Parts: sequence; structure tokens; C-alpha cells
Amino acid sequence: MSQFMPPPPPPPPPQPAKNEVTMNYLGGSQKAVWPPYTAGKPVFLTALLGVSGAASSPGGAAGSSGAFAFGVRGGYAIGASGLELFAGLAGNVAGPPALWVDVGGRWLFSPMIRTAPDGRKEGFSFHVGPELFLGPFVRLGSTVTAPNGVTYEGRSTGHFSIGAALDLVFGITPSLRIDTQLGNLRFVPTDDGTIVLMGATAGLTYRF
Repeated sequence: MSQFMPPPPPPPPPQPAKNEVTMNYLGGSQKAVWPPYTAGKPVFLTALLGVSGAASSPGGAAGSSGAFAFGVRGGYAIGASGLELFAGLAGNVAGPPALWVDVGGRWLFSPMIRTAPDGRKEGFSFHVGPELFLGPFVRLGSTVTAPNGVTYEGRSTGHFSIGAALDLVFGITPSLRIDTQLGNLRFVPTDDGTIVLMGATAGLTYRF
């Protein structure tokens, strides 16, 4: 008489990779990546457009402070923590003529990642965090003609500046991102007093 043997138990499900998250992107793709923010692409280049205005300016300042700006930025993410160092060059394309160079860092978190009961991580490519920056700010000289025909010329002046912003990053694909900065608070001490600028920027980032 043959002896009945129970079937062997099914194999356990495969364990998710320790350093892996299934990320959903605005472009419709879904990909397993690590780290969540950089998706294994630590280097980035960004082109930005923005608006700004003076929240506070020296008492003798005159004219509109509103401006449109264009800038470029590049940087490198360190490890998997979301810490990223950057340098950038930007200037006003409309409004008071100015040019500035920034170096700084930002720390981005990924709040929309969830861990399933089986340990798998999945989320949407949205990242948020603060940035800090500093660097030279140059008010470019300009020429103004008064109604009486008299021409006034201003000289260019350079100043140190420091500032902060809140960054929001949305992933279109692992390589392409929408990059925004809100607040863009910048302090520019001058001989006449401190200029305080506020604004916002948005642009496209390519990571590799």
C-alpha cells in the first residue's frame, strides 16, 4: 500500500530588495529605483524662469521692483539622504537689471512613499524640502532719461546675498523633473540698507 504524502508547501514570496522603491511618475511610467529622489541619477542640470519683487528696500529706492528672471543650475546629490549641492547663475530679463551667482544645498524628502505589509515600498515621485544659498549679487548700471531730457547713469554695484526657499520637485520620468522654488527669500545688504527680495521660480531638470 502506498503511503500518502502531503504536497510540499509553496515557496515563500520573494523578498523585496532592501534598497528599492517602485516609483510612479507623471509621465505614466512605473519603475523600481533607488534612491527615491535621484533614481540613481545623482547629477542634474536645470533651466529656470521666475518672478520676484522687493519685500523691503532702502528708503531712497525708486521705481518698480518687479522682475522676470532666467537662470541655470547644476549640482550633485550625495548618497541616498536627499541632500544635494548646487551652483547656479541667473539674472533679470525684465525689471531692475541684476545678475547673481549662487552656491548652496537642499535637502529633499519623499513624503508619498508607503510600505506595504510585505515590506515592498511604492510611491509617487514628489519631493519637497528646504534650500539655502549664498553668493554675489550685482545690481547692474542703468541709464534713465528724465522728462526734461536729463540723462542719469547708475553704476554697477556688487553685494553679498544669502537666502532660502521651499523646493517642490515632481518626477515626469526618472530623468526629467519639474523643479519649483517657492518664497525665494533673498537678503542683499547694501550701503543704503538691506534689500529683501521674494519670488518664485519653476523649470525643467534633467538628471543623469
